[in-house]
Amino acid sequence: MRVLQLSLSYAPVWSHGGPPRVMLEYARQLQRMGHRVGVYTSDESAHFNDEQTLKLLSGLDISHFRTGTLLSKYYFNYSFTEIVGWLNRRLAEFDVVHVAQTRTIANVALQCALLKHNTPYVLSAFGSLPRREHGLKTLYDPLFVAPLVKNACGVLAQTAHEADAYRQFGAAEDRVHSLPLCVNTADLRSVPNRDHFRRSLGIDSTCTLFLFLGRLHQTKGVSHLIDSFAAACRGRNAVLALVGNDCGVGDALKDQVAALGMEHKIRFLAPIFGMERTAAYSGADYYVITPRVFEETPLAALEALSCGTAVVTNFRAAVPGLDEYGAGRTVSDDLGLPDVLRELCEQSTDCRAEVRRRARALAIERFDSAVVGSRLADILARSISN
Repeated sequence: MRVLQLSLSYAPVWSHGGPPRVMLEYARQLQRMGHRVGVYTSDESAHFNDEQTLKLLSGLDISHFRTGTLLSKYYFNYSFTEIVGWLNRRLAEFDVVHVAQTRTIANVALQCALLKHNTPYVLSAFGSLPRREHGLKTLYDPLFVAPLVKNACGVLAQTAHEADAYRQFGAAEDRVHSLPLCVNTADLRSVPNRDHFRRSLGIDSTCTLFLFLGRLHQTKGVSHLIDSFAAACRGRNAVLALVGNDCGVGDALKDQVAALGMEHKIRFLAPIFGMERTAAYSGADYYVITPRVFEETPLAALEALSCGTAVVTNFRAAVPGLDEYGAGRTVSDDLGLPDVLRELCEQSTDCRAEVRRRARALAIERFDSAVVGSRLADILARSISN
């Protein structure tokens, strides 16, 4: 197959979260199966031309559209005519297009280009689909998102909730496919020593370490996590590490921690990447993410599982199989988070060792990129034949 990936961001622009990492893993697996993969993305990734990046993207046919400076908040800081022109020239070279995310100018351009082409496409919303009740998206969605979903030959859902969201936008039942995010568990097989990250925090192996690694944003539920941790762990040998970019709420969160008198137990750390990120997962006892909005499966949770770290999440960031495998806990009610954290603080060493084993098993059996990549190839092939 000749597959075109259409995505606003791509490796190694890791600051854009999960989609760049996942799309790269999808591409790697398709390449290993003998398929040709092209990528059309913004020129943010073009600024990286070091040897490591060139090796990372080896074999991919990558083209870039220019990034502007206006309306970046709404993903409109790109030239519509440039993207349409490129697609009109190049679409005939590909058998199928794999589209990432929903509300982007690139996806609108694709819909226009497809008026002249019959190239099928599949859509990975990556948690971006749920309808909004206010703002520009209430006008944008009927005009652009609904047609994008309805016209897709396949829509790829991480969770049952995302599958329902596709149906609400008009996806035909036979075009809704289950496809989880993927993580290359082989890359995380040799994780750093568990004490490496703990030493940087000044804690030892007896301390229960909870980790949040992601954007410090109002939608991530970090404020509720802080309150829950304070309620559950104030008098216990436990630490909460908050690692990530400040997206406008960092000062308020630090004031909250100070007001609770928990500065010695709740630590703020700058974003980390590469092996430092892996060391943080490995050093933690539990990775915790309890967002306020639906974002489907967080890639960070899968990375944590791959390092053998149990995950605590809620129904808005579901990890399929998490409770079934005994690899963590899904909190059905946000009010129950303090009770879960308190209970986990009291788990025995033997119990934690068993949960770490189960976490690793879940990552390998359900989310490894080889397993997911094979499923993706089947869906793409079916989209072409239909």
